[in-house]
Amino acid sequence: MDNENKIEQPKLTEEMQTGLKAMVDWSGGLVIVDDQQRTTAIEGLKRVKSHCKKIKEWFKPSKDASHKAWKTIVAQEKEVTNVLDDVEKKAKAAIVTYDDAQEKLRKAEQARLQAAADKTARLERERLLREAAKLKTPELREERMEQAEEVVAPIIQAPVIEKAKGASTRKVWKARVVDTGLIPREYMLVNEKALNAMAKATKGAVKIAGVEFYSESQLAVRV
Repeated sequence: MDNENKIEQPKLTEEMQTGLKAMVDWSGGLVIVDDQQRTTAIEGLKRVKSHCKKIKEWFKPSKDASHKAWKTIVAQEKEVTNVLDDVEKKAKAAIVTYDDAQEKLRKAEQARLQAAADKTARLERERLLREAAKLKTPELREERMEQAEEVVAPIIQAPVIEKAKGASTRKVWKARVVDTGLIPREYMLVNEKALNAMAKATKGAVKIAGVEFYSESQLAVRV
């Protein structure tokens, strides 16, 4: 492995570890009951921020080297997988086009066979009804007419072509917006990012129906 690709794994110095432990212990028992203790806590927070900055600087060279190596590997991987993704997309499109055409033919054949079956059943019913009309006794006529009513064409299902193993096709339903004015309210998403930006820009001075602007206190400490 080239020295350029070697990434040093830094460890906290003993001073950093000691400082970290002291700050954890300090925060665990922190209680503020007066202004002096608040001021002391602010100073403690400044030391925490300063210590955090030192640790980040300590890890930065290794992080930068790791990120650079990661970006290089990801770019090399993407260069190859993009080609394969395009191949996969084209192959799937060709297969789906063929399958759709075959399904169209299958349904057309099914419709043709069903129409033939329906015609056969209709002709048989008509024949039985003509025979019923020629019979002289009501009982025989009724019997023949009942036979005619029982003649029903079978439901025809054209055979489905067996697909190769390891692949399956499914219908994925999606939605396409054609008129935003007709979409029911429950399918609308509130743009909270835009509302928060408006709250920040106007400090809540602008009124928007159905929206309440409010503020939260956040403590910032600078070193």
